[in-house]
Amino acid sequence: MVREELASELELSGEEIACDYWRVPELSAVPDQHTNVIAVGTTEAVSLRAARDLLSAGFAPQCCDVAPWALARSVLLAQPGLDDAYAVLELGTAYAQLAICRRGRPVYLRTLRQFGFAHFLEPLMSCWQINAAQAAAALLRAGLPADKAEENSSLARLTGQLLNRVLHELCEELARTWNYLTRQYPSLMPKTLWLCGAGGGIPRLDQYLTGKLSVPAVTWKLRSSTVNGAPGGDAPFAAAAELSALAWEEKT
Repeated sequence: MVREELASELELSGEEIACDYWRVPELSAVPDQHTNVIAVGTTEAVSLRAARDLLSAGFAPQCCDVAPWALARSVLLAQPGLDDAYAVLELGTAYAQLAICRRGRPVYLRTLRQFGFAHFLEPLMSCWQINAAQAAAALLRAGLPADKAEENSSLARLTGQLLNRVLHELCEELARTWNYLTRQYPSLMPKTLWLCGAGGGIPRLDQYLTGKLSVPAVTWKLRSSTVNGAPGGDAPFAAAAELSALAWEEKT
């Protein structure tokens, strides 16, 4: 049934879909009678191509992990033993993913297609007539304005003005999700919003979101990480770091 639903949504045949799902009893009003599931999928061709590429590189893949699980577990690398519900916002290049998680397990997902890192770069590219790589370098260096005006560079003030609309719309979407969770699933209301992905490391994005929303935002970083000059810090590598840690755990 899951395969058929995904195939219908993607306008493909069931044979062209590679998919999996997991049960989420936290979203069911009557768990014994109705159990909601979260499903993920891709085309069979993409799945097979990924496996072939890994095999040709000398790896021996056993199964495909999926981004929501990797993101959910990545937070436990940064803060082990976390028991409260938490949110992970991955600002990927093309789109954003929001996962509400508990104990390393995603229980509620949203895809925010209009808030990928590329959408943050578009106003800068348009205003300054530069390409995406140049816009990304400028944004990750300047970041957003600090709370104290005297601490801001002229570039940070300008990026803040250019990104005002996309930031406002992102806050509206997140606030709408918080309101929905508060009404429908209060036990899943997150205590913290973790930022990761290509855009997760925009300097002072965490401060901006914390000031606008009811949930404090934190930029993802490893506990052992030291301050360095890498654009975006650790945030772009949250999922990769977790998958690497998972592989080491299997070897020990």
